[in-house]
Amino acid sequence: MLEGEQHIVVINDDGSEGEHKVRPAGTYVMSPGGEAHMEYGGPEGATVFFSLFAGDGPVFETLDKDMNILDASTVAEMAALASLAAR
Repeated sequence: MLEGEQHIVVINDDGSEGEHKVRPAGTYVMSPGGEAHMEYGGPEGATVFFSLFAGDGPVFETLDKDMNILDASTVAEMAALASLAAR
């Protein structure tokens, strides 16, 4: 966390909200991934540095309320979007 606060709400297997974590500026976290969650900035926003590794698989999955995968994003897709946005 570079600035502000990052709020993370863990989503349980049944789709209900679980633990709510608050990460203040200066926090460093490393995790294996795979935990369904929602993230948002605090009252003053958040500047977050992400370093992700997913090989050839998805980096992010978008889920519905029943935990079904609606969409999956890969590094290649995100790089292509960033390239288009830079034009």
